[in-house]
Amino acid sequence: MEKNENENKGLKIDIKNRKILMNKAFEKAASIVGSEAYDLLQMARRDYPKYTVARRTIKKNPSKECYRGLTYDFIRDYIMRHPRCDQKLREFNELLELSKCHSIRYPRIKQWFLESYPEVEEYNNNNKQKYDEIQVA
Repeated sequence: MEKNENENKGLKIDIKNRKILMNKAFEKAASIVGSEAYDLLQMARRDYPKYTVARRTIKKNPSKECYRGLTYDFIRDYIMRHPRCDQKLREFNELLELSKCHSIRYPRIKQWFLESYPEVEEYNNNNKQKYDEIQVA
């Protein structure tokens, strides 16, 4: 069988925890009997018969602030509906232009926006708290 250098990137042996770990893409490929991924998984299972097979999960940061829907269009519209919109819009457009040629990206623009309009962050925090209360109930 010809070896593809990327074929086993989705499969990992975790000796410390006695697990055979695979990512979601590898799991899907390995579900097809006779595929290269299937054969690799079976080989790993033969080599480590007492190990459990599991899908790798991505560790999520529960304290990460998520601002779903906070797009450049939303930011622009929000600025237009508030006082001093001309000045703030100029600042926003300048940051956008800088982001095209420098390392200023979305996180920096988001930070500027939330510092300029703290009520948006407050609104997000209130909604997250309400969501958490609903989940607990």
